[in-house]
Order: sequence, then C-alpha cells, then structure tokens
Amino acid sequence: MDDIEIKDLRYMSAIARHEGISKAADELYISQPALSGYLKNLETRLGVPLFQRIGKRMVLTYFGECFLKEGNEILLRHKHFTEELDRIRCEERGRLSIGFPILRGISLLPATLPVFSKRFPNVEIRCYEEDASALDRLIQQGELDIGFFNCPIDNDNIDYQVISNEEIVLSTAPDDPIISQAFNKKGCKYPWLDLRLCRDHKFILNYPEQRTTQIAGHLFKQAGFTPTVSLRIRSLMTTVSLSAKGYGMAFSSEKYPRELCLGDKPYILSIGEPVTMMNLVAGYRKGIKPSLYAQTFIDIARQFY
Repeated sequence: MDDIEIKDLRYMSAIARHEGISKAADELYISQPALSGYLKNLETRLGVPLFQRIGKRMVLTYFGECFLKEGNEILLRHKHFTEELDRIRCEERGRLSIGFPILRGISLLPATLPVFSKRFPNVEIRCYEEDASALDRLIQQGELDIGFFNCPIDNDNIDYQVISNEEIVLSTAPDDPIISQAFNKKGCKYPWLDLRLCRDHKFILNYPEQRTTQIAGHLFKQAGFTPTVSLRIRSLMTTVSLSAKGYGMAFSSEKYPRELCLGDKPYILSIGEPVTMMNLVAGYRKGIKPSLYAQTFIDIARQFY
C-alpha cells in the first residue's frame, strides 16, 4: 500500500461529508472529473473500494469508515500543526471558523467582527449558525475553531472559556395577573415568582436539543409539573415576543427580553431556587490550544458581554 497523503484524507473527507462528488468538488475548488479520477486512483492504490453508491448517494464502505475515522484524527492533528506554524509566523494570515446560535449572532457579530478585523485584516472568517447540539458536533469534527453556546456542556471532548454569566428568566405579558404574586427577593435581579404558581399557564418552548429547553425541563421537574405547551419554535426572539403578547410564558437568557425584543416588551421574572444562572462559553476541541487570533476573538467577545 502506498503512503497516504494529507490530500488523500482531505479529498475523501469532503466526499463523505457531502455524500457525492459535485458539492465536494466545489468545496475543494477542483473539477468533478478531476475529483472522480483522484478517488478512483486512491482506491486503486489501496486495493479496496472506499465508497459504494446507494441511489444518488455515495456511502462509505466499512473499510472507508475505518480509513476516514483514523484519517480525520490525522487531519485534526495536521490542522493543529499548521496552526502552530502560523503562530510562529505571527499569525497575521489564516482562517477562523466560528459558530453560534442564530439569535446570539445578532448581538455577538456586530460587537466583535469589526474590532477583530482591524487587528487581523488578513484572517478569513467563516460563520456557522447552528443549535448547540450541532455546534458540539462541528467542534468535534474539526469544522469549527470556536463555538459560542450556553452551558451545561455534556461533552468531555470540548474545553471552554466562560464569556459571561446570565440569568435564565421567565417572560410573560405585562398585564398577566400572576405578576402580582411576584416579589423582590435577595439575590434576584428581577421580581421572583414561584414557578409552581404557573401550573395553569401555557408555555412557548424551543426544541429539545436547544439549551434553553433543557434548562426549562429541569425547572419544571423542580416545580413538580408538566407544562402545557402552546407552541414550539426555534427562535428565542419569537418566543419572547409572543410572551409579551400573552400567547404563553417563555424562558430565555435575561439578555434577550432586555435587549433584543422587538415591539412590546415582556415582563421579566426571576425563577428557581436558587435562581438559574447560565454561562455563555466559547468552546473548542479538547487538547487543542486556541490560535492567537482565535483567543483574540474570545477576548473581544468577553469584553462585549
């Protein structure tokens, strides 16, 4: 078997990720015939097929899965090696891939990108707007240098730095009668409400894979009831805006109803015993130190929050 090259691994990884030649060729900036020929030559060198065709999809064979599993680890180590070389060259050029939930990007990017680009004008920025579960996966696969999301992080393969500490709050309509049962409580930024009193209310929740819904689940369990869900929707801004109109109560970081809500403002309540705090973190693959420009971006984000 001939020696395996980094190029072999990179090309094969792209084909596997896109399950075909066309999009993989676009990503790699080569022609489809050239990539097809390269794959055929690689399989000839290895003496075994790496892909099988299932309909229009190209799916890894068992040998291909084993090959790519090890190959991806090599690619990650190679990426780390080249980043170290970039660091030695003062890191004035490079690429930074960052990921974040869609709504978080509304405030994060305008506050960070202009400042970062002045410091590193020759560093290309790639942005990924995904939910927290997808960001976890992209970091592990080496697609993301940094992912911004909320703790808890249930992944031992990700290290992180805390950016800010935010309270999880409950939003409701300003004329909701239940507000009269809230009161000022030591350690709470907002009037505190016993969530058990909301048993008969409807709630607007995000999807199960989103951090806010996972935290809400713990709060409902603590309060001892299963909520009536009036709507599930991905956008936190939409849930908070709907809560202001009386469509249901909504959970979010305090930042959203306070700073990002459009139109009518909801009434914000502290909840939980003790109140629920959530860390916004910058996560990256465990054991891989952020590059100079990645760390600079993290530091800029921390200053903003």
